[in-house]
Amino acid sequence: MAAAGRGGVRVEGPERVVTCGAAGRAPLPFEPARSGGTLHLSTTSGATGAATTGNGTTMTAILDRIETTEGLDTTTTPHRLRTLTIAALLAVVVGAGSMLGGLAGAVYTWQQATAQGITTPDDAALAGVPVRGPLSMWAQSDIITYHQLESTEGLYYAQMEREIPAVDEAGEPVLDEAGEQAMVPNEARMSWMNATTLTTSLGLGILAYAVSAFAVVVGATLAALGVAVLRVRPLLS
Repeated sequence: MAAAGRGGVRVEGPERVVTCGAAGRAPLPFEPARSGGTLHLSTTSGATGAATTGNGTTMTAILDRIETTEGLDTTTTPHRLRTLTIAALLAVVVGAGSMLGGLAGAVYTWQQATAQGITTPDDAALAGVPVRGPLSMWAQSDIITYHQLESTEGLYYAQMEREIPAVDEAGEPVLDEAGEQAMVPNEARMSWMNATTLTTSLGLGILAYAVSAFAVVVGATLAALGVAVLRVRPLLS
């Protein structure tokens, strides 16, 4: 509520009083008590309902909005600090565990690949390289698939017949007891089973390295966040 009188401009709101003094008298100080609002003071000349201070400056008090915020506690309680500390410590512990787990996974994968003693062939993307890390595993898997497609004329397992007509050494059809064409399992199709087993194993090794790297990055992020919170905590108390 705002009122203009001989004593100046008086603005009242929830638990606050703002007074701009009349001529020759200094304005009274004010202090908001646990309440919020927006008070605009603008310097004008000859405004209606204004109060003139001793130095001749005209002040017009305009109260735009007052919102009562009773019960708002902006202080950090010991309970909140304790909860924040526990969360930060958990972040550090979980982050450290994630990093250790990721490193352990990468070391285990490296050791298992080393035990196989595989070296990429000369026509691989990475020629003559021991298969240890993810790049050499990819190169080995790629060249296996390349040679397998060459042997099956570009056909994959699902694109090939399960059985093919049997032929003798001269290339003549072999007949069964009923005089019909004898059928035998397609060996070229079956060779895809071995190739798929090898490429799948190599793919799992690559995936293991990727998961290990992800665990290390996430763990480092969590640990750094926890440490940062612990360093900032004294400023909140």
